[in-house]
Amino acid sequence: MSNNYSNPPFLEAVFEIHTTSEQNEWDLTFHADFYAEIKDIFPNKKTEKRPNLSIHINPKGIDVSPKTDERYILKSSNSEGNLMVQFSENQLVVNAIKPYVNWDTYNSCINRCLDAYIKIMKPSDVTNLSLRYINKIDSGTQHNYENIEQIFNIRPHIPNDISSKTHSFQMITEYLLEEESTLLAIQQASLRPDDKMTAPILFDLRYLQLQLDNFSFITLNRWLDIAHSHIESAFEKGLSDFIKEKFNS
Repeated sequence: MSNNYSNPPFLEAVFEIHTTSEQNEWDLTFHADFYAEIKDIFPNKKTEKRPNLSIHINPKGIDVSPKTDERYILKSSNSEGNLMVQFSENQLVVNAIKPYVNWDTYNSCINRCLDAYIKIMKPSDVTNLSLRYINKIDSGTQHNYENIEQIFNIRPHIPNDISSKTHSFQMITEYLLEEESTLLAIQQASLRPDDKMTAPILFDLRYLQLQLDNFSFITLNRWLDIAHSHIESAFEKGLSDFIKEKFNS
């Protein structure tokens, strides 16, 4: 996605999968085994230690407390630093950042990492599966409703007597797809100024698998292509011709 434009608003792409595993116990040697499988495309590596958190939902709210053990994450990147993989117990994340390669290259890296993950972890079930593209769009010199109208085909309807006072917005739109087995979530929000943009706007597209019972690992390649197709379509249809022309300027 975004590869057809000379100056796309692409910020980051994230593929994430969580699973249960047939492995009885997590072993740090899995890091070495996984790295051996992907080191030719992700040669740069480091290991991070993070606290494990226990989350419980009860009538009073959500309790989050640290566990006694810690979680170790293997992070590896390619030589250019724009493709990365994170591997930990029952979790695999593959990131692409600027400059974006293209879908074929990114997809190939995801599948390569998935093959290694499945070989080592022997996962039994998928508990979370998503593909996400995060974009940041320059809306001009200030946040206002006129800019929102110019940029987005998907936008809130605000009466004229209120729209002139609008200086920021946040909207999440969700679409059920594939016979309600998947969800496409589109988030748009005004962001704070940064060193490059005075009035940036988030355009976040996320495709999630909702029905995970009996999800087959052999369908992951097909799932990725479908996910990317829906995200790419939402990107093209959700943005106006006006702003897309600017991506080529």
